[in-house]
Amino acid sequence: MRKRNILLSVGLATLLTLPFSSADAAVKHKPVKKAHPHPIEVQILGINDLHGQLDVTRTVGGRQVGRADILAAYLKQREAQVKDTLLVTSGDAVGASAPVSALFQDEPTLNILNTLHFDVGTLGNHEFDHGVNEMMRQIYGGTNPTTGEYFKGVNFPYVCANVIDKKTKKPLLPPYVIKKVHGVNIGFIGVDTTETPSITIPTNVKDVEFTDETEAINKYAKVLKKKGVRTIIVLAHDPGNSDYDGKNATGKVIDMAKNIDPEVDVVFGGHNHAYINTKVAGKRVVQAYSYGTAFADVHIWIDPRTKDVVKDSAEIVTTYQDSITPDPEIKAMIDEDEERVAPLINQVLGTTTTTLTGKQNESGESNLGDFITDAQRDITQAQIAITNPGGIRADINSRYQQRGET
Repeated sequence: MRKRNILLSVGLATLLTLPFSSADAAVKHKPVKKAHPHPIEVQILGINDLHGQLDVTRTVGGRQVGRADILAAYLKQREAQVKDTLLVTSGDAVGASAPVSALFQDEPTLNILNTLHFDVGTLGNHEFDHGVNEMMRQIYGGTNPTTGEYFKGVNFPYVCANVIDKKTKKPLLPPYVIKKVHGVNIGFIGVDTTETPSITIPTNVKDVEFTDETEAINKYAKVLKKKGVRTIIVLAHDPGNSDYDGKNATGKVIDMAKNIDPEVDVVFGGHNHAYINTKVAGKRVVQAYSYGTAFADVHIWIDPRTKDVVKDSAEIVTTYQDSITPDPEIKAMIDEDEERVAPLINQVLGTTTTTLTGKQNESGESNLGDFITDAQRDITQAQIAITNPGGIRADINSRYQQRGET
């Protein structure tokens, strides 16, 4: 009886160690892939819609924000915290700019991006403000048509997959670029909004056509995957919105994220100067307002074995001026450009006793818009004048406000 109990105990123990089915047995003998215990952390700092607002201060929640020297200080601060950091711009870095940049064909803005060592950029609709030839000169270098001085161009690649040269039928710019970070290849694909031809002067884009952004991204994501790239970032000058908690995300860039290749990990948006920080179909989607008043700080962790992203996080950081010291190198550049432009802009053309602003009433009308269109009618002797509210970029203070009076 005692021997039988021993045998029974041994039998139960053996039964408990055996697989319960053939499928379980197969799983047991198949090695399970786990994330590498030491993934590579990569930080990507992104701006959008800077619009050459180098020396312009704005207000958020009663605090002053913006200016390129403030933005630069924040970017350098964050860059110092993570060894592997890349800087990107997703369109409209130039165009609709402040005089300190605009009066020199936006070269001051591009010089600052060069000095900050940006890594990748893509086009926005405003890069086409002076036509394709001038845009290409700004990127690749050439003689400034205003100053007659030679500009060396940008020292980082601009990529755009969906702007096609009508003659060659090929992308006007490289559609993608691959950056090697800590031994891992990261692919960057750029696209510009297909709205561009309808919101710029037709002659500016007569030699190019804009194809569907999603199709262009998927086409070159496939190319990148064939090259073994498993971490893909998209720079898209396309609009969207989300709540601060990431909910209620809407807009074109959100719809794009739902339909682009699953291998894409992060999408930087732009164009509508809004806030986005959300996850869509497994992809991180961000947009950081505009004018250098904020930037996106995206972190991805890449498995060095699979070369794919295993985790991500993001923050939209507001560039409060009272929280940081302006970067001295960029401040000196701005000061120099302000000196150069001063003789051109420091002229009193008139005064106003009432502040003129672009603030719209329920009908979409503003007193500054009225002033602009009245001037257009007066100069052209037209019966009707229309202006785009989005083109009203700055207010005109009254002479009392300028002197600090009440």
